[in-house]
Amino acid sequence: MARPHVALLCAALAFASTAHAVPDEKQDPAPVAKVKGKHRFRVERTTDPRHVILQGVADTEGAYDTVNLWDSAVVSFGIGQWTLIHGKLQAFLAYVRANHPKTFARVFQKGVGIDLPKQRRAYDLRLIVGGRTLARRKGETHDAEWAEFEEVFRPGGLGKPYRERDDSKGARAWIKRFVEAGKDPVVQQCQYEFKTFELVKKFFRHRLRVTSSRKYPSKFGERGLRPAKGVYGTMHQVVGGDLWLQTLVYNLYVNAPYMAVCLVSGAIQDVARARGWAPDVATWPARSKWRDALVEAIERATASCTYRAAKRKGKPFRPWRDSRLPKALRAYQRLTGDRSEFRNQAPFDGLRFDRDGALTGPRNSLRGFARIRAKLERAGLLK
Repeated sequence: MARPHVALLCAALAFASTAHAVPDEKQDPAPVAKVKGKHRFRVERTTDPRHVILQGVADTEGAYDTVNLWDSAVVSFGIGQWTLIHGKLQAFLAYVRANHPKTFARVFQKGVGIDLPKQRRAYDLRLIVGGRTLARRKGETHDAEWAEFEEVFRPGGLGKPYRERDDSKGARAWIKRFVEAGKDPVVQQCQYEFKTFELVKKFFRHRLRVTSSRKYPSKFGERGLRPAKGVYGTMHQVVGGDLWLQTLVYNLYVNAPYMAVCLVSGAIQDVARARGWAPDVATWPARSKWRDALVEAIERATASCTYRAAKRKGKPFRPWRDSRLPKALRAYQRLTGDRSEFRNQAPFDGLRFDRDGALTGPRNSLRGFARIRAKLERAGLLK
């Protein structure tokens, strides 16, 4: 028979462990499969719209253990390819540190060899490597601004083309360490949760505003899809509830947010012009009257987009047309079975929102989101 004071202690510990849990939310483990040596985000069957959306992104961006040191971002990591120079990598590290301090110490402090300042600001680009605090400096060029980070992560690369900067012994050592970090199950779970936050709180609430001072509208080969200066609504008003549009547009958005805003705005302008409507989705009639036309315009705009166009094997290559569109479509069709012309026969809807952009629908339509929000608050990332 257990002693009374021991039983009371056990009961108190059990209560403490659940006191901050969100009621009625089930655990939502990260989808993981090892494919060709990579720890990939891989879903086989699902009724969760987030899985379809994120599968399209992961098939394009990379695996949990994907790391790039070859472009202007200096370091990009994980299924979200969180970038160092934009502070996204630092925010992700803050999320891990606040919620899994032992994992952070073992994987990132000891394993990778990086740390964060004890006191972080809301938007903090600093990193600590070998006891030295790296920070962005004032300068007129990339190399002047990011010299401290370049010297540490890509030694000997300053002044070289970006794609040649990861070809050093020092850079390859960093790549190996980050790859090992991406294999850790807790780090993978954190990536899954953090990507969910970015999807719901950033993408769907993004305002569709085009400014005349930006060059991106000219990147559409079809002139009718080049948006004029103005406000066209909010992203959730366009793609809310529509699983295919959410899958495609988010795949474009993670690559270049403002470019995706221009693309969607140009498609809205095209549909509105043909019907004599104002180019603001908030003023349009019921979705059934324009949804298929907008899908066609967005797919057409994706195909005509020349953003980062180049040549591969001597042939023209447009990343959005030749990579992101087909990969988003394959993920969508594989997980929904919908091969209809306008992608409107999925067995379940996309994420739905109210007029203010808040999630609506069945309880726990996005499993674990309240728990993720609490973890973000703990990391100081919702200020």
